[in-house]
Amino acid sequence: MPPRFVQTINLLLVSLAAVLLGSNLLGSSFASSARPAIAHVLKDGYIERTVEVVIRDDTAYVEYSVGLNENTMAQLTSSWELKTQPTESKPSGGNEDEKANPKESEPVETTKTKTDKKPSDSKPVDSKPVDSKPVDSNPDDSSPTDSSSTDSSSEKATVFDKALLAKFNKSAPAKVTEGLKITCDDKPVKIESVALDPAPRHPFDVKVKFQFKIPKSDKESIELKLEDSNFTKQTGAVRYALKAKGIAMLLQSNVAPIIVRAERVELGELTEEQRKTQTSILARIAFMKKLKK
Repeated sequence: MPPRFVQTINLLLVSLAAVLLGSNLLGSSFASSARPAIAHVLKDGYIERTVEVVIRDDTAYVEYSVGLNENTMAQLTSSWELKTQPTESKPSGGNEDEKANPKESEPVETTKTKTDKKPSDSKPVDSKPVDSKPVDSNPDDSSPTDSSSTDSSSEKATVFDKALLAKFNKSAPAKVTEGLKITCDDKPVKIESVALDPAPRHPFDVKVKFQFKIPKSDKESIELKLEDSNFTKQTGAVRYALKAKGIAMLLQSNVAPIIVRAERVELGELTEEQRKTQTSILARIAFMKKLKK
């Protein structure tokens, strides 16, 4: 065969080998990316949480996601059970001072979630700077993806004891909502339709869902406040988001419209006052008038 013909065949064989090798590498790359990432286990006493509020017309829908490890879950569940157990030494409905100074016969709570819904009168909730610019009331509705990472010495995902998880799930909806104070123009609203779902993504484990009505008002706008006093004895990180849809318009807010744009705030190094500021939502809502047909 002519030398040029042999050279052409060799080049074709080399090109074919390169194509086959590239396809194998690409296939293995897709296969590896399709495998679920190994989740990091959260540290003891560390709680990751997000609060997403969507106001649609006159109803606000809230999703409160919580992530924690098994030791923290056990500690919280034990604390919640101690609070709900009746005691013979004092009548039911004891005040917070009695709870803070238990008798010798009573177990001392090692972890306590804040249930007092009244904030300190000396500290305004709206100390966080509020963006004075109008906020897009219909941001991107794509599902948020958590890109945050947490420190851990373990690479194994948390697998909870079934009995413990059942106890936690039974108590979490009531305890989480008790730790929230929500007001419209300083008037408390009624939390309704409380439910619990498994969280769809790491590092979250459970998601408490509920809703509340925005009361009618003759004013041009309504001030909405959400103060989150849950998990005050634990460290962790928080993110908050609020958006409005339908006839509701978001005029001002101190949080992002969607979670993927929200700032993730570590609470460990904050003072008590700073923590209160970072765990509160302050927004101003207005409503478009419905057009008469």
